[in-house]
Amino acid sequence: GILRLLEGEGLMNDASGLVAFKFAIAAAVTGAFSLAQAAFSFVLISAGGLLSGVVISFLIIRFRLFLRRLGMQDVTMHMLIQILTPFVIYLAAEEIGVSGILAVVAGGITHAVEQDRLESTMVKLQIV
Repeated sequence: GILRLLEGEGLMNDASGLVAFKFAIAAAVTGAFSLAQAAFSFVLISAGGLLSGVVISFLIIRFRLFLRRLGMQDVTMHMLIQILTPFVIYLAAEEIGVSGILAVVAGGITHAVEQDRLESTMVKLQIV
């Protein structure tokens, strides 16, 4: 509910602050700064990070569901996938040149929303 929304918003602020800090450091080191170019790069890197995080998280969730449908219910394997997910999202996003931090935040929010939806579906199935 609202608590998750507020937590996600706080994480987005922290992550976007880190991305802005990266631009500030680059400007200080190089001595050159273009507001138009920095704004465009910030939007591109931020939006790319958010989009890549959502897409990769969605793919990992679908992969876990696929494994469950095949009968692979091993808790250790699913926990390992869940623990490695943020690292995979971060590395993939950084590799394509977008914000890994924002990607992980977006992936975590996507995972939380999907997990709530899937758990409510499972509970309904168990009640029936």
